[in-house]
Amino acid sequence: MNRRMKGIGLAAALLLPGVANATLLDRGHGLIYDDVLDITWLQNANLGAGSSFDDGFNTSDGRMTWQSAVDWADGLSFQGFDDWRLATFNSASPTTSAFDCSSGTAAACAASGNELGYMYYHNMGSSGVTTGTPTVDGVALNNVQSAYWSGTEFNSTNAWDFDFVNGGQFHDVKSINLAAWAVRPGDVLAAPEPTTLLLLGLGLAGLGFGRRRKRPRP
Repeated sequence: MNRRMKGIGLAAALLLPGVANATLLDRGHGLIYDDVLDITWLQNANLGAGSSFDDGFNTSDGRMTWQSAVDWADGLSFQGFDDWRLATFNSASPTTSAFDCSSGTAAACAASGNELGYMYYHNMGSSGVTTGTPTVDGVALNNVQSAYWSGTEFNSTNAWDFDFVNGGQFHDVKSINLAAWAVRPGDVLAAPEPTTLLLLGLGLAGLGFGRRRKRPRP
């Protein structure tokens, strides 16, 4: 491979940051990007603990009723983003069925809209307990709780929830208290970082310099 082709390859690589076959990417500042679901998760999976929405018996454990969990996520402003919501169980809501991500392909799970199921079975690759601080693709997730409300309703009185102890998914009455994990659409790095742009500029400048040096003298 000549120098020009190597330079073009370098420039292309710089234009495509994060192209490794990773599923979760640590964007820093408590933000984790899922490049399959195209959503950003909170790294702190119990950020609602101690908030005014924490209405369980212990008001510092992050457990809330379903409506409180929805309201907490909808009103959340974190790292300059205010478009948070609860992770879903299905692309439609309400729904009386939820895709079982313990069977079938990762692609089918992702397409179903079962974001909590995808996190447990395909990101974490688990069929057992994943609470606490599991590490996924080299990314640490903090304060993962045993059970989470989803943003998907079952009907007017029940909503879907997911168990991170055994991968179970259920629909429970909305008045019980469970944890809440917020997500937002897309990647927080919507544009190349300044460092990436600088390196790209240097790479392109190097290509131009190489071409000029190869021109024959008059």
